[in-house]
Amino acid sequence: QFGFAHFILSIFPDNVFHSLASFELLPVVIFSILFGLGCTFAGPSTKPIIMLAIGIRDASTKCLNAVMRLAPIGIFALVGMGVA
Repeated sequence: QFGFAHFILSIFPDNVFHSLASFELLPVVIFSILFGLGCTFAGPSTKPIIMLAIGIRDASTKCLNAVMRLAPIGIFALVGMGVA
């Protein structure tokens, strides 16, 4: 049975890693929002966690920029292989 109560209970994961492994995105998003709010309200003791998240964001942005710069070369190679 799928009702409103079941939907609300399914939003909050029992195990966030199980939700990640089974590609259930809504519980992961809700967990991330609640974890971020908890870190915000906990004060300066969570500064290392926040700095870790910022570092991960910066590193992933650099990697994404590198992939975006190489994407035209990859597309050219794929199209060139098809034309040849």
